Amino acid sequence: MIRRDFAHLPKTILVNGHVIIAICAAFLLYLYSRDKNGVQVSALKKQLEQIEMTIDQEQSRFKDLDLALKSQSDPEYVELILKTKLGVKKRGEEKVVFITSDEKG
Repeated sequence: MIRRDFAHLPKTILVNGHVIIAICAAFLLYLYSRDKNGVQVSALKKQLEQIEMTIDQEQSRFKDLDLALKSQSDPEYVELILKTKLGVKKRGEEKVVFITSDEKG
């Protein structure tokens, strides 16, 4: 009795072979798209890491610029910048310039 139930199986496979081929093709397409999506996810993760690093750098830069902007209203900071960057001195102060051996020529 068991043999008779499975006797029609080869005929069914031949008749419905296109269904089996379609299932195999769908499975192969699934595997292909899964691998392709894995590559895309990996590339997107790398981009995300780069963007997060850029955000951190820009936030640090923003803090530095914000501090510099706030410091510009501080008279002592302005005086320090005038002395160090422009060489300005107060009346009664003497300016001392150190010359290195490279600058002597």
